[in-house]
Amino acid sequence: MTIEKISLSEWKELHMENMFEDVFDGQRDYELETCDFVLLVRDKYFVPVGFITCHEMDSETLYWQFGGATKKIKRTLHVAGHYVQFLKWSLTHYKRVTTRIENTNSAMLKMALSCGFLIYGVWNFKNKIYLELCNESGG
Repeated sequence: MTIEKISLSEWKELHMENMFEDVFDGQRDYELETCDFVLLVRDKYFVPVGFITCHEMDSETLYWQFGGATKKIKRTLHVAGHYVQFLKWSLTHYKRVTTRIENTNSAMLKMALSCGFLIYGVWNFKNKIYLELCNESGG
């Protein structure tokens, strides 16, 4: 497994369409995708199996926007391992990582909380409720 940082242009050109179709069973409008970069995880055959789109909020804060695992690894232990590796990479390069998780996504919330994320707020968007979480290095 490898974690790599790829540019927005590489994401849109090579990976976005296939990853959104596999992970979310749908597409995302290319014009809406404005992340700063993407963290991509590849399996031992170098096939992409998961991603997180990232926004730099400032030099110390990284926001994880969208992410997911492909059908190949979804609902396996690999997902938790990749999540931990994404977090390690992020906290090596930033002081804190923030994210929002829908309040009904209990599996994702459990995984984030078990990795040291703490809930610090609530966000309402399009009639859905999201919990805002933060993980700070050393904390």
